[in-house]
Amino acid sequence: MARGKKADIENYVTNIAPFLEVGCSLHEACSHGLVPYTTVKDYYDKDEAVRKKIDRLKNKIILEARSVIAKQIQNGDKDIAKWYLERKKKDEFSLKYEQSATNEVNIVYVDKDDLNL
Repeated sequence: MARGKKADIENYVTNIAPFLEVGCSLHEACSHGLVPYTTVKDYYDKDEAVRKKIDRLKNKIILEARSVIAKQIQNGDKDIAKWYLERKKKDEFSLKYEQSATNEVNIVYVDKDDLNL
């Protein structure tokens, strides 16, 4: 790729970075950053370095959200801890729905006290 084109994509990624970091899709970020989506998408598809950088930017908000959840759990928030376990360890902590062959549904509730949190 010519040097001018590579410099353009670097500027484009810089312009869309703030939007990717808050969870916008690539298309939304390009629209808000006033850069051509098709050009960025072509580089994303063909250039591994560009793809990795954009993916890291897109994941930043997810990492921040996980950090907030972890801090709440570390501070002793039992409700958040329970919520987290219900989603991350479904086989152990979520509500379980059992369906019989006669299409009867038995709902098994897990009591908060049984979780020993």
